[in-house]
Amino acid sequence: MYSSALAPLFLLLVTILAQDSAVFDTQSQISFDSSEFGITQDWDLQRSPNASSTSALIFGTASSLLQGWSNSRWPRGHSIVPGVVPTGTLLYHGRQVPAIPNSSEWVSMDPEHAYLFCDPTCWFLTLVAVRPLKIVYFDGSSAADYITGAVDAQDVLLWGEVREDRQRGEMDRMEALCEWGGETGVDGFVRFEIAFEIMLCSFTAGVEVVSFLDLVPGHWNTSTLTMPSPQPTTSLPSSALPPSPTAKPPLPEPYRILFSFFSASSWHYHKPGDTRIQLDYSSLFIFYDPSLTSLVRYRQGRTRGEHRLDGINKEDGLAAKRRVKDLVRRSVQGDLGSGVDWKVLMEVIIDRYASRLELLAQILDPDDPTFGNSTSRMSLAQTQVQVMLTPYLVVDAFPHEYPANSSMGERRIWAVPIFKHCFNTHLSMPRSMMTREELVLFTAIRETNQEICRVLVNMWADITEGDLFEQLYGDTKDKHVLFKWNLEIGALIRWLDWSIWVKCKPVCNPDEGCYLERRLVPNKAPKPFCIRRS
Repeated sequence: MYSSALAPLFLLLVTILAQDSAVFDTQSQISFDSSEFGITQDWDLQRSPNASSTSALIFGTASSLLQGWSNSRWPRGHSIVPGVVPTGTLLYHGRQVPAIPNSSEWVSMDPEHAYLFCDPTCWFLTLVAVRPLKIVYFDGSSAADYITGAVDAQDVLLWGEVREDRQRGEMDRMEALCEWGGETGVDGFVRFEIAFEIMLCSFTAGVEVVSFLDLVPGHWNTSTLTMPSPQPTTSLPSSALPPSPTAKPPLPEPYRILFSFFSASSWHYHKPGDTRIQLDYSSLFIFYDPSLTSLVRYRQGRTRGEHRLDGINKEDGLAAKRRVKDLVRRSVQGDLGSGVDWKVLMEVIIDRYASRLELLAQILDPDDPTFGNSTSRMSLAQTQVQVMLTPYLVVDAFPHEYPANSSMGERRIWAVPIFKHCFNTHLSMPRSMMTREELVLFTAIRETNQEICRVLVNMWADITEGDLFEQLYGDTKDKHVLFKWNLEIGALIRWLDWSIWVKCKPVCNPDEGCYLERRLVPNKAPKPFCIRRS
C-alpha cells in the first residue's frame, strides 16, 4: 500500500530480515488441444510425474491464493484472478491531509495497515462497499516493487511483456491499471506486500464514506526507526529494555504500531486466507499453464525461487494479455464456469494429507530419536500409511503369485484397484461445463492427487508383500524398508512443496508471531522466525 511512501520502511525491513536469513474470441486464445485434458490412465505404480510437469506448481499456487504466507514465500507471482469484494466490506485509507482522494489511490483491508501512513497527522478514512466491487488479484508479493520480478504479471497484463524500465513507477502503474480496468469493468486491483491492499480506481463508484476522522497520529519516523533483528525469543535489543524478573516491558510506541500491523497481517497468512476477497477460480489465469511453452523452456534448470515471467516470448505474452482480458470480462459479467468449488477441493486434499505426511516424514527420519528404534518406527509408519489409505483398501486387493522374473509393475497389478479408488475419489465430477482454466486446474489437481496416492499405495504394497523383503534382507528388513520409504516420502514432500510445512520450529512464544524473511536473493528460500508483537 502506498509503495512509494512506505519504501524506506519496507527496504529497512528487507535489509534487516535478510540478515538472518467456454467461448472466447479465437484471436485471444492460448493454444488449446482438448486431448491434453484426456482421462486416459495407465495406472502404472512405478511412473512418477514427468520432470517438466507443472502440476505441483499449479496446485501449490492455486491452493494458496490470498494467503500471505505463501505470497511472502514466493514473491514472484504467477497468477492473475478476477473476483469481487462483497457488499458491506470495510476499506481503510490513512492520509496526512483532510481531503478525500478524488482519483485512484490505495486502500487497505485492515485499519492497522492504513494507520501506518498517519504521520505527522492522521486523517483516517473508512469506506464501505455498497455493491460488489469487481477486482483483479495478482498473487505473490505483487506490491513489493523493490523485489525484482514481483510485478512481472502486471507488466504482462498491461504490455504483453516484462518492462524493467517501468517496474518502480507505482503511480504510473496504478493509472495504467485503472485505465485497463475501465475497459473491462474492474473497480480495483488486489495486491500483497506485507498485507493485502487494493488499488481503488474511484472513491465514489461502489463505495460510500463511513467516517473521515482526525485521529491521534502515531508519530513515528521511518527514516530513524531501527528495527530489531529476528531472534528466537525477545526481538528488541536487551539494552533497550529495563531489567524485569517477572514480565517483559511494553514495546516502545513505534514498535507497537509496527507490530500491531504485523499481527493484523498475520491473520491472513494461512488458509482460508483473506475471506473478504472472493476469487473466481473458473477464470484463474496461471503462468504455469504448460501451453506457455516459452516459460516452460525458461524455467528449465531454475529453482522455483528463480521463476520469473521475463522469459516469456512476444507471442505468449500477447496471447496471455488477450486471454486475461477476456477472462476478466467474462467474470465481470457473472459467468462463473462449472460451479465447482476449487478452493474447497484443494483444501480437502491438503487437510487430508498435509499433517499426516509431515508426521510420516518425521517417523521415517533416522536422525529423529522421538519414535524409538527401527521396529517401533516401522510399526508407526505402517499405521500412518494405513490410516491414509483406509477408505480405499478393498478386500479383493491382495498379492498373487507371479513368476520370479516378473517386473515390479507386473507384481503390483493387484494394488491397482486401491490406486484407482484413492486417485478417483476426489475427482469424480463432470468436465463438460468446465472452462479451459478449470481444466488446467483439474489436470493439476488430478496429477497431484495421483502422485500422493501412487507413493502411498506403493508403501502399502511393500507392507503387504513383506515376505519379499524378508527374503531379501532378513533381520535387517525394517531398516531397508524405512530407508526406502524415507527417500520416497522426502521426494514427495519436496515435489508438493506446500507452504503449510514451512513454520517456526520450535513454535513461538504466546507474545510472539511467526513471520517470513523478506529476501531479495531469489534462490534462497526465506526462513521463518519469531518476533515479539506485544
